[in-house]
Amino acid sequence: MMVLFVVLLCASPICFGSNPTNPANRSWSGFERKFLYVVNRRDKEGLLKLTPSDFFDGGGGDTAREWLGEMENERVQRFGARKSIWTILAKSIRKTYQKRDRVGMIYRQTRDDKFYFEYGPHRGWCFAGCVGD
Repeated sequence: MMVLFVVLLCASPICFGSNPTNPANRSWSGFERKFLYVVNRRDKEGLLKLTPSDFFDGGGGDTAREWLGEMENERVQRFGARKSIWTILAKSIRKTYQKRDRVGMIYRQTRDDKFYFEYGPHRGWCFAGCVGD
């Protein structure tokens, strides 16, 4: 019984996505660099290219373009501080952790629980949206 427990414990990182040879893990650093480049340049069109068509704005029903427009037009109080959305995005992506949901979708969520990024085998990583309340 103890041997089975040890085998399962050792195999769990492979099953839950922390395997460094996983395509999602290999491609994350490249996506992160691209995302930070776009965010640091405050490139609205570049950021929109990194979002999927089903971007989740946290529950309001906006598209990625509408959400970003709203966030740019006001100092963002929604995320607990009066900072620009670009500053909040740049700070948040530096601290993420990987998860896998029940249907096998791989995604990363920021440690501050503000945003998440999804991985699809045919499209790679994308900025999928805000974490809902």
